Amino acid sequence: YLEVKTATAWNMYANLVTVDGESNHMVIRSTLPLTDHQSRLVTVLETDDPGLELYVGSGYGIVEQHFFDYLVAHPDTTIRYEVDGVERTATGVEISESLGLWSAKFMAFRSVDLESPARCQLTWLPAR
Repeated sequence: YLEVKTATAWNMYANLVTVDGESNHMVIRSTLPLTDHQSRLVTVLETDDPGLELYVGSGYGIVEQHFFDYLVAHPDTTIRYEVDGVERTATGVEISESLGLWSAKFMAFRSVDLESPARCQLTWLPAR
């Protein structure tokens, strides 16, 4: 399993969680990550955006590139978040790192459950 696209129905219905070469599945015990996209997960601490508000206190992390892509599309958003143990505050206007069409289409990652054991993600969260 190459860990290129985790926001697919197969991953969702199998509750397969693959992050940085590790897996929660009995059959797929490890993965081969072709990218490092899932190595930097964002934890949303506080926001005024209704979509990102679903992440506050949820225990789900967002792949950093999807987080930036969401903020580019929502420039009026103000957010306090944490990545790699560092807390930051930003607005969507300050972020200019969009994924681009290729990455958004073919490198779609779902949110990552940061709790253990991983829970079944019941819905698609807004930032993938």
